[in-house]
Amino acid sequence: MLDSTMTKEIEYGYYSWEFLNKIQTLRKESNLELTADIEIFYEAHSDELKEAIELNLGGMWDKLKKRFIDAKNKPVAYPVIASSSFKVQSHTAKIYICNVGISFDREWVLAKLGDQ
Repeated sequence: MLDSTMTKEIEYGYYSWEFLNKIQTLRKESNLELTADIEIFYEAHSDELKEAIELNLGGMWDKLKKRFIDAKNKPVAYPVIASSSFKVQSHTAKIYICNVGISFDREWVLAKLGDQ
């Protein structure tokens, strides 16, 4: 007999799959090549969703072939080239795709060009 009990592991796996699906869709909509020099940042607006991401980070990195980092650690100098807000069941989340090949130092730019 098949056990249809929803375990935390199954639920968290589903959350991770939803994140991966949203990221891949956003990459495709943004015409980003798989080899693009990007990093992916996320905001998970619930402790349960954060825990699911943290428990599945290794597998997500393997599938994305890119770093998947909490958005509170995003350097200001990384320009956001695409973002998306979405819901995973009752949890809200946001992802940012940043171009790490291009960055700028805001203070240097303001010193050279002034605040135009």
